[in-house]
Amino acid sequence: MKLLVTLSAFLILARCNPGHEKHTAGGPCSYDTVRIKATVIAIDPVKSDRPDTLCNVKLKLGGHVYKDTMLLNHMIRSEINSGFVKKHDIKVGKVFSALGYFITSGTCNPEMYTFDEPGFEY
Repeated sequence: MKLLVTLSAFLILARCNPGHEKHTAGGPCSYDTVRIKATVIAIDPVKSDRPDTLCNVKLKLGGHVYKDTMLLNHMIRSEINSGFVKKHDIKVGKVFSALGYFITSGTCNPEMYTFDEPGFEY
């Protein structure tokens, strides 16, 4: 009986995380893929005690399934500081292109992004 329970648990865990799909976060999930154009509409400094200035980079999104605007920080799941802004020449009006992945089935992350810009990976 223990062997049967152990084998069943192993099969369930193996099915929940196949490990071969780049955009799977917590199980077998399906996503719609949408091309998004993201235009920088604001770069706002965030108060912090850090020596480098943290920034919120607000984007207007074209082609997004759920939202009109979003923070770049949330899309790449990373803090953005003034060095990142300078390195990628981020300024108001600049347009970035990305792929948005929007969940259609399963319990993984509801949305994920892959930017064409090198260094935006999370």
